[in-house]
Amino acid sequence: MNQSRVERESYTIRQVSSLDELAEAYDILGAQFDPPTTHLDREFSDLRRRYPEDRRLMLVAEKEGRIVGGVMGFESTLRIIALEPEARGKGLGRRLIQTYEVCAMGRGVQMISLGAIEGAKGFYHRVGYRGKSSMHKELPLPGRVREWRLKKLEARLGDLEAGQVVQVDETGRVPALF
Repeated sequence: MNQSRVERESYTIRQVSSLDELAEAYDILGAQFDPPTTHLDREFSDLRRRYPEDRRLMLVAEKEGRIVGGVMGFESTLRIIALEPEARGKGLGRRLIQTYEVCAMGRGVQMISLGAIEGAKGFYHRVGYRGKSSMHKELPLPGRVREWRLKKLEARLGDLEAGQVVQVDETGRVPALF
């Protein structure tokens, strides 16, 4: 009896490793918007300037070594999140934003704010953000429960410099972090 083994799709979520990669990743994310945006646009300058201290809040998702999406921000501002079309609809965007939130909580952030385009508002509402064009999500307040939860979630993330491999499950989705 010959049984074929189904190879599950997997992605690696990791921190951006350099300013050059930050520009490359921003261009990939920015290409998903209409009109597209690139690292040559003014919006990128804040990310570039903040990279040394906020690198942990600048994440990419890779498939087979190729960047297919990411999430980037600084302090309490999520600046950009996007996925290439073939990576959408699998829960990877939710996993990216949850990873970003855990990293932000680790830096003491209590609320994340973002500007949402019309087509993305449904996604942000589904992952807990509120508002109309300017949206926000309050993170757990500081205290023993937050510290315990943060420690548990950070352990699940592992070393984001090395990368966290996440697999699409039998339902065709990347499991949620929380």
